[in-house]
Formats: sequence, structure tokens, C-alpha cells
Amino acid sequence: MARLPWFQFYPADWFRDTRCLSLAARGAWADMLGILWDSKTRGVKTHDMKGWASEIGKTASEFRAVLDELDDRKVANIKRSPDGFITVTSRRMRREERVREFGRERQARLRDNGGGDPLRWASIRIRILERDSYQCRYCTRRARTVDHVLPKSRGGTESDDNLVACCKKCNQCKTNKTLEECGLTLLSVTGTSLGHHVDITPQKSEDISQKAEDKEEKKARSRRLTDDEFLDELRKSPAYMHVNFTVEFAKMDVWLLGKPGRQKTRKFILNWLNKIEAPMSNGKTGQRPPPPPPKNDPIGRGLWGRTYGKPQDHGYE
Repeated sequence: MARLPWFQFYPADWFRDTRCLSLAARGAWADMLGILWDSKTRGVKTHDMKGWASEIGKTASEFRAVLDELDDRKVANIKRSPDGFITVTSRRMRREERVREFGRERQARLRDNGGGDPLRWASIRIRILERDSYQCRYCTRRARTVDHVLPKSRGGTESDDNLVACCKKCNQCKTNKTLEECGLTLLSVTGTSLGHHVDITPQKSEDISQKAEDKEEKKARSRRLTDDEFLDELRKSPAYMHVNFTVEFAKMDVWLLGKPGRQKTRKFILNWLNKIEAPMSNGKTGQRPPPPPPKNDPIGRGLWGRTYGKPQDHGYE
């Protein structure tokens, strides 16, 4: 496997761990980290005294002083053998390498068990859903996922006998439990109970064909109306019984003459009609008249020049 061309460096940890070292020992430890990274076993290297001194470009006596300082301050793990070889270990580098090795082993196990291939699982999912007619084997609702009857964490396999169609709600409820633990019953495709699992009352079944017919009927009702049908619906609506459509449409046409960029869309018509005040019992509109201006504001400027209620200038920008 290709080696990483870098290793992570943590300035805060570096200053904390090497602050107690001399400048010579600190520089030597930086060189040794590069040597440990390039070692066959990352983070660990064994050399004799002469070899280590040659690696970092120091004499044997200078390296011995650096090594004693690293060992006394516990910056690195130093192990001296009776035959004169010295093993230096970087604890952080070894810890990070073990994490990477664990990840590689986990990925290898996943590939050996058939995982890690989305196309393969997609084909299995489609096959199981078609086998069970897209019907949840626990509650007979519409199924869009596949569940392991015996979870893989409990020793279950990906054979067709251990895979069933499942709805999202039942899948989230079951998680990695067995049927007895979560209280579900395995049903046949027709909805009858199988095996000796816990007997529970299944939820009400939905007729798929009836559901499709209702969907088509709803779609037909919500189809786009023609312009004539749209106007007929407006005239029949109780909300617009007080509206004189002939007068209002003439007002719309006049207003649009001064707005070349505007069109008489359905949204425009609804906004126009919704701003028409319904008449009150005395024959007047529902808008209150503006209060009289104060004596020091004879022309009605500022707040006293505003009106309460909805504006009547039909500014529909």
C-alpha cells in the first residue's frame, strides 16, 4: 500500500511536549519524527548508537545527550537492548497508524461480506421488493426498503430467505432487534401470519389499486381549468358575490393600459378582487374614513394624511 506523503503535525501539542527540551534536542526530535515516519513500521525504528547519530547528523556523544533528554522528559518511548540497539517510538504516530490499520481491516471485512458495492445492493433490493410486491412483510403497507429478518449483527446473512420488503417505519422500529424483541410478526405476501412469532394485530391494510384510483381521481379534479371555467368558478364563489365583474374587469383593462409590462394573469385577477371591500349594511364600503388633519397640518401631511384599512388606489405592483 502506498505511503502517505505527509503526517499530521499539531503545533499546540508540539509546543507543550517540547517546551521542556533544549533547542538542540528539539531540533533532533524533529529530524527523528521524519525518520520514524519513513520507517518500515511507521512510528517505530531501531538503530544502534552509531546509526542513529549518522541519521540525524550528530556525533555519538551528542546523540546520547539528546536521547537521555528525550527519555527523561518522556517525549518519546526509548528502549535500549543489551546488544546496543536503541528503539525509538512516537506514541502519537503509532496511535494514528493503528487507527488507519483498523479502518483498512474493517473495509476488507466489509468487502468480503459483500458490502461496499452499491450496485450489488441495489440489484438485491429491487429483486426483494418485486418478490414481495412492494408490500411490507410486517404491516402490509407500501414498502420501499429491505430488512434483514435476523440482523447481520446477530449472525444474519444476505440470502433471500433472510431478506424481506419493509416500510420505513417498521425498519426504523426493528433496527438490529429480532422479531420477538421488537414485537413484529412476519407476514406472507398475502398478509397471513407465518411461523410462531409473537401474535400482534396487524395494522389496517391499504388497497394499492384503490389508492392508485384515488390518486388519479384527485389528479383529474386538480387539472388546470380553462379561462372560462376559471371565471365561472369566481362568479360562483361566495367570497365574490358582492363584486360586479363587468365593472371590475373594465377597471383592470384601464389600469393595465398604463402598465405595459403587466398582464391580466389569474394571480393578478385574484389580487385585484381580494382588495375590493364588501359593502356594509348601510350601503357603504367597509373602509373607515381618514381622521381629520390637525390644525397645524391643514393639508393632511404625515401620519394624518394616511387612511386606515386597505388602500383603494389598486396599486398592484
